[in-house]
Amino acid sequence: MAARRTMVRTLSGIGIGVMLSAGAALAAGTGQADAAPNIHCAGQLCHNYGDQIGIGFGTYQCPNGIQYPSFAVVPPFGTAAVYPANCGGVKSLY
Repeated sequence: MAARRTMVRTLSGIGIGVMLSAGAALAAGTGQADAAPNIHCAGQLCHNYGDQIGIGFGTYQCPNGIQYPSFAVVPPFGTAAVYPANCGGVKSLY
């Protein structure tokens, strides 16, 4: 019975060590720059967390309230607004 308790303690110690190591590895990766574009867009603004220029896809809202998908060219570690959509009036077919 004593050998079984020792084995259980050893295995639980290994499990805890693995979990702590995994947590430390994840925490160490937080906040580091990506070696490629890492772009996140919210509405009309896109932010690049990476160290290379990239293209983000957001939504442009016209003054009349209509929203259109649009894109932004975002520099490394920078923020850019999406390009304005063609918000002109719709011409009648007749």
